Amino acid sequence: MRILDRYIAGRVGVSVVLVLAGLLILFAFTSFLGELKNVGKGHYTVGLALVYVALMSPRWILELFPVSALLGSVMALGLMANANELAVLRSAGLSIGRITWPVLKVGALLMVLALALGEGMAPAAERYAHDLRTQAITGEPALRTAHGVWTRYAGGYLHIGNVLADDRLGDVTVYERAGSDRLRSVVRAQRARYVHGRWLFEGVREVRYSKEGLDLRTAARLFWPLPLKPGQLKRLVIPPKDLSVAGLYEYVRYLRGTGQDAGRYALVLRQKLSLPVVTAVMVVLAVPFVFGSLRAVAIGQCMV
Repeated sequence: MRILDRYIAGRVGVSVVLVLAGLLILFAFTSFLGELKNVGKGHYTVGLALVYVALMSPRWILELFPVSALLGSVMALGLMANANELAVLRSAGLSIGRITWPVLKVGALLMVLALALGEGMAPAAERYAHDLRTQAITGEPALRTAHGVWTRYAGGYLHIGNVLADDRLGDVTVYERAGSDRLRSVVRAQRARYVHGRWLFEGVREVRYSKEGLDLRTAARLFWPLPLKPGQLKRLVIPPKDLSVAGLYEYVRYLRGTGQDAGRYALVLRQKLSLPVVTAVMVVLAVPFVFGSLRAVAIGQCMV
């Protein structure tokens, strides 16, 4: 029975890998064509575009796992049915459950791989890919953390907690320099939005530093001359899907603890938690496609 288990699991595993490889090549090629429009901006080259696509591959593999598991399993079992291998196994007295058991093992293995990829390689590789592209195009270095991003501009430093909808930012702090080694002011805003080419800060608290001491000012709204556009800032801030499950969970707790809207991050967290389970379920769903008409299963019928 071990030989039979290895045979069925091997057929299913190879088919899943082949389907995944085909879809990954398609995704990578499409993404590379899209990146060509950025070649020539700043220091972004064709070579860096290829590196970016390669670094994004773990993320695409993770997203393609469920559909690859379904199509690969249907393809493998369909080929076995066309060759009457499944009919022979059934006539030998093996139950559908017994034949399905190796398929379930493959599903469990894919679930573990999805968990490992989602928690390890994929988030780190995607963050590095975005950082590499952003720095090459804009020339501005950025330090990303789970609680936002730090970046430098001509007048000082900027921290952004999160990007909201409609070109709005949340939890913004601007550190203005007075020379190379002194701070002129620190401006904190609960929210910021881009209005007619300028940033409108809301819920503002400003601290100015001078020889006489500190000057504290507050304002409900204040236009601030921040020389960055929404598109540039969105490229810097970590998207929710770039975070690991542990990082998302901690950030959701942080947002809720500070009274901020955590809905977008909570949704992505639920999606990430469900993806490994969905991958395993897709493998199981392949079984009814094949055993419904065991003696005459065409590949085209199985794939439809």
